Amino acid sequence: MKQCAAWVIALQERYKNKRYAREKLFISNVAHELRTPLAIIKTETEVALLYDKVPLELRKSFKSIVVELDRISEIINNLLSLNTLSRPEQMHFGHIDLYPLVHSIVRRHLPLAKERGIALMVRKEGFRAVWGNSIALEQVVNNLIKNALAYTPKHAGGKVTVTINPAPENTVKLSVTDTGIGIAQDDLNHIFEPFYRADTSRTRRIQKSGSGLGLTIVNEIVRAHHGKIEIESIERQGTSVSVYLPGSMSRDEGLTLHESFSNNLVR
Repeated sequence: MKQCAAWVIALQERYKNKRYAREKLFISNVAHELRTPLAIIKTETEVALLYDKVPLELRKSFKSIVVELDRISEIINNLLSLNTLSRPEQMHFGHIDLYPLVHSIVRRHLPLAKERGIALMVRKEGFRAVWGNSIALEQVVNNLIKNALAYTPKHAGGKVTVTINPAPENTVKLSVTDTGIGIAQDDLNHIFEPFYRADTSRTRRIQKSGSGLGLTIVNEIVRAHHGKIEIESIERQGTSVSVYLPGSMSRDEGLTLHESFSNNLVR
């Protein structure tokens, strides 16, 4: 009887795994198929915008279409990222100094921060080298900074601070702190769920952006790195997202790597 029960459980598990694999393949195939027609529509729309004789109202509509097409493309890219993260064994890991990685992404977001009247800065101290996948970690930093900028009101003296510093148990702590609208306690338990959005009455005045998958992807990447993520938030005061990643190398080696990379950036 016990053998029969074990056989049934094994059969159910095998079926569940096969169904999950089919679902992942289906999502991947659909996402890839959607890319081409979306790219064509966007190109044709942008070409239409090149003509001076396009009426103003129609031009506004075309620009809005381009923005929405970019959002759809972001959703597709995020779905493909989640599909890749379901197979973390295929990710290449190595020694990475977080500071130059973060510094590069912060520079990329400076124009948006300036446009929104938000101060964007980086603070660092001590050992900053981690064992991870550089492309995946770039996505973590990019998504966290993008979220912080999006949910910090325009021209209100807002501030977004990225901090990198050593943490207990041979880990490195990466924090992104903003002075934005904050997150309600009821929403904190759901923010890692795909497509989850907080109360729209609080976010209506915030920049319309994102796919609802940003924090889901961040969470999956951190899990693939055997790290952990913590979020502290107070409504109308701001949010702080802290990611703890396993450190790599000795402290001296980590600092040497940072200095050599920084010197190359300066040159």
